Amino acid sequence: MSGSTIKKCRSCGNEVNPQHTGKCPKCGNVGYDIGVSIVEHTDIKESLDVVHEGKRTKKSYPLLIISFVIVFVGSFGGYLAVGVWGVSIGIVLGLVSWYVGIYAITTEKFRNHYHKE
Repeated sequence: MSGSTIKKCRSCGNEVNPQHTGKCPKCGNVGYDIGVSIVEHTDIKESLDVVHEGKRTKKSYPLLIISFVIVFVGSFGGYLAVGVWGVSIGIVLGLVSWYVGIYAITTEKFRNHYHKE
């Protein structure tokens, strides 16, 4: 921090030393005007911190189509085979379709962190 002080005679405007006391050396008046100036320097630092969280769903259309075909073929095959074999084939193909369907639609959670100074 830095600054300066100015002391002037109120009557004649004569500038005197700020530590001067007593009458004005020029006109003899005792009134003074004092001006003070202060200079301050500061540093400002800006930063940005953002956290973005969410989840998104990704779909694999080829795997969805395969899953649909397996379900359709399993149902149709069970209908044609009627009986124990038809039910067994429908259950097995339904389980395979369920297993493939898990990978066809995936929901993933994400967290993005941005920091800028």
